[in-house]
Amino acid sequence: VDRHPGVQGDAAPYDPLRHLAKIVWGADWRKGLFVVAVEYTVAFDAGGHESDPDCVAVAGFISTADDWIVFDVRWRERLSREGLAYFRMSEFSQGVGQFSGWDKDRKTALITDLIDIIQRHAFRKFGCAVFNPEFARLPADQRADFSLGAYALAGRACVAGVNLWRLEERSVTAPIHYVFEDGDAGKGKLMTLLDREGVHK
Repeated sequence: VDRHPGVQGDAAPYDPLRHLAKIVWGADWRKGLFVVAVEYTVAFDAGGHESDPDCVAVAGFISTADDWIVFDVRWRERLSREGLAYFRMSEFSQGVGQFSGWDKDRKTALITDLIDIIQRHAFRKFGCAVFNPEFARLPADQRADFSLGAYALAGRACVAGVNLWRLEERSVTAPIHYVFEDGDAGKGKLMTLLDREGVHK
């Protein structure tokens, strides 16, 4: 039992951080994690296009600025060992472009290392896919009123997923910034949605 300093029979010196942890997490206070002076960034990228017959997918990872810096260095180092200027999954999976002529072992070694780099420096993944035929059934006036596109809807769902994770963690109180890849079709509508809600970008 913690007691305030100066009270007879103290079992342990008063620790304000421990006291706060017990208020926040209750019986599970020893499992709690305080994050201080840290800002998070979620980096998203998209696959597919609203004109495709299938779907648009948006996915990304969350980490701290420091971890993203280390991630970038290690990612580039691994690519440079193969003489690669960038990594694009569509080319990699089809064995075209930079990956033309690669055998299975070389591809397996690269993707294993890249996944390991992601796992070491990203805390959580988020993603959403919107099926274009289903999305097209929404009335055009509703899509216009809410600045909705398949990409915008998928991106907004990802932001909602991040917010849910934040609520579940409870210790994540620092600002979260969202970065969406430039050039993705429909990004303008997504930015309009996020601006309305005051989301950090």
